[in-house]
Amino acid sequence: MEKVRILMVIGKLEYCNGVTAYCMNYYRKIDHQRFAVDFAIHQRTDAEDFAKDYFKEIASNGDSIFSFGGFDLKSMASLKSRAESFFAKKKYDIVHVHVLNVAYFYLKPAMKMGIPVRIVHSHATQNSDNRVKRIRNHFLKNLGLRYCTHRIACSRLAGDYLFGQKDYSVINNAIEYRKFTFDPNSRERIRESLNISDQTLFIGFVGRFARQKNVMFILEILHRLKEDDFDFKALLIGNGPLKEEMEKFIRRHGLEDQTRIMESCPDVHRYYSAMDAMVMPSFFEGLPVTGVEAQYADLKCFFSDRITHEVDFGKAVFLPIGNAEIWAEQLKRIAPYPRFEVVNDAFDIDRQVSALEKFYADSLNQKK
Repeated sequence: MEKVRILMVIGKLEYCNGVTAYCMNYYRKIDHQRFAVDFAIHQRTDAEDFAKDYFKEIASNGDSIFSFGGFDLKSMASLKSRAESFFAKKKYDIVHVHVLNVAYFYLKPAMKMGIPVRIVHSHATQNSDNRVKRIRNHFLKNLGLRYCTHRIACSRLAGDYLFGQKDYSVINNAIEYRKFTFDPNSRERIRESLNISDQTLFIGFVGRFARQKNVMFILEILHRLKEDDFDFKALLIGNGPLKEEMEKFIRRHGLEDQTRIMESCPDVHRYYSAMDAMVMPSFFEGLPVTGVEAQYADLKCFFSDRITHEVDFGKAVFLPIGNAEIWAEQLKRIAPYPRFEVVNDAFDIDRQVSALEKFYADSLNQKK
């Protein structure tokens, strides 16, 4: 049987990136006997990049990665013509775009070349945390939506934001949840390696160091805890444009002993077991994958009230952003608590991948 050929259009293949995590979680579980999945990415692909786990994994399945440059003006100006040339040489049945500001540049050429299924996928409830980029992306978003045939969202909130009254399907940000189940051995080893006692509250964050994630507000919360002489340690895992500003804040407010920044890593699941609380005061999200991961580790999660409640397994706390004292007081109330295996089929990748496979098959059948 001939495979269905799919092109996934994303930003970067990198750790601690929600869209990348979504795509790779489904990529690992999709039936590779039925579907061949290539990736169009927007980053440099030098030798160091291709040594990374994601690149190796995709290549090991016989699938390809194509780099179309960054999001700079020069690359964007030629992207549509380069996509046309690309689709003239490479044949696909489905183009699945996860980055709204490039949707137009791929989907119009895809339509021209007769690719029957062209999907736009909404992963957020806002198109940028930068005012100028929001204006640009709003224009590009509307152009891209003209050329899509099908629509997917990671949550109702993300779908309603992007598609309004138009039909769309929700396919959850599912994960291989057993990997994230609480592990007492990981907890003991990591806390010992970081010199964190059982009595110390260990606070975590996993994600991009960007304005959208409101990471500077996290540091304000930690500063408040320090002023109150509260016994805590914090680990912020990720990378992004605000890293240098975060490091300056930590030094300026004397948080070096309590707060550590760590680069993104492939084994972040072990750190969830070591933590006592996860904070995510984002300005906007579609449905945060890290929030799902942390809850499968039965970790206490504190989300901003801008995040959809669709992420909640039943124990999460939603707080207003803007007042660090409210967050600090909630964290100080945490007492030692038992951790158990969490079962929630809604985010189980083994179940949810069938929904994506069916969506692909049904979409193609509609176009025959």
